[in-house]
Order: sequence, then structure tokens, then C-alpha cells
Amino acid sequence: MMKPLKILLGVLLLTLLSACGASSELRSASVDDIVGVQWQWRAWVEGEGDDPASVPNPEDYILVFQEEGRFTAQVDCNVVQGAYFVDRESIRFDLGLTTLAECGPDSLYDEFLATLSQMSSFGIRSEELVLLSEATGTEMSFENGGSAARSEIPMDLLNVQWMWSEIRETSTATQTRISDPENYTVTFRDGGVVNVKADCNRANGVYEIDGDSILIEL
Repeated sequence: MMKPLKILLGVLLLTLLSACGASSELRSASVDDIVGVQWQWRAWVEGEGDDPASVPNPEDYILVFQEEGRFTAQVDCNVVQGAYFVDRESIRFDLGLTTLAECGPDSLYDEFLATLSQMSSFGIRSEELVLLSEATGTEMSFENGGSAARSEIPMDLLNVQWMWSEIRETSTATQTRISDPENYTVTFRDGGVVNVKADCNRANGVYEIDGDSILIEL
């Protein structure tokens, strides 16, 4: 009388194991699945057959895909902008503007950028975004950190080269015109990146907006 029960339990166990295995398989994803999310870098595999290496502070490495084929990334103490190109399950990243602050000896800044530039395909595994290189077996895993808030700056201010035209001193009620405004410009980019030209110098940085206040760090 026990034999049918053993067979039934065996079938049930195989079914459960199959279900668990399926959940860990990489499934296809679309651009709609990855846009507008704060993808936090959780782990990476350097090559095929290697064990995954954990990122100790995923909240410091955030990748955000935008609808227009642009991406921004918070990479430790730096900000990266660029473009991504998707063709079905294939993906390619073109790194653009990058701030170059020194984040400290434990930073994974270099590893993030080097690995991201190798990625050639993407998918979803157990609710995580997985980027991988078909050629090398290199892999990056990202967990969902919630929705990515868009910049609150008005769209007509973005991607415009604003020239410094004058200084107004409210305390002494004085006004000074800038003789060569084209040499002093500021450009706000979507994703919180700002570009500055100050005569013969250049600077990049990040900005944050809270209501009618703005904080700029170069």
C-alpha cells in the first residue's frame, strides 16, 4: 500500500525541482521591462565557469535606462551617461560623459565600466536584470531598487548651452555684464549630469533639484 504513495511523492518532488530550476533560467525581456527602474548592481561573473562576486554596496551602483535610448548610472561617487542599443535580446552600450572623481581604494568604478562595455545581451532571471557577454561569459546581475524618478527640471532647460550673461548683486544693487558670455556656459543633462565651461577650463558634475532649490557638485 505504501508503493503508490512513494511514486506520487517522487513525481511531486521532480515537479517541484523542475519548477525551481525553471525560475533560475534566463528569460527574454523587452525594453519596456527595464526602462524607468533603478537597477542596483548586485553581483558579477568575470568569465564563464567563474563563481559570482558580490557587490558589497549595490545601492552605490545604479543603472537607469531611459526610453529614448539613453542611460545614466551612479557608479560609486561618479555619474556616467551614455547610449544603449537594443535589437531583440541583444544590447550594446556606448559610454559617454563620465565624471572622474576618486572614490577610494574599495571602489568598483573601473570594474563596473569595463564590464558594462562588454555586455551583448540581456534578460530576466528570478526578477533580476542580467546583462551578459556571449563571447566571454561575463555577466552582471542587477536587482530592482524601485522606480527611477525623472529629473524635475523643466524639459526646455535640458540639453541647452546656457551662457553666463550678467552678475546681479542684490545686497548692493549692482549689475555687471559679462563681455564674452560664450566662454562661460552651463548645460543641464537629463539624469542629473551638468557640464560647465569656464573660459579655458571644463568641468563635469551632478545636480539635484528639490522644489525651487538646486544643488550642483562639480
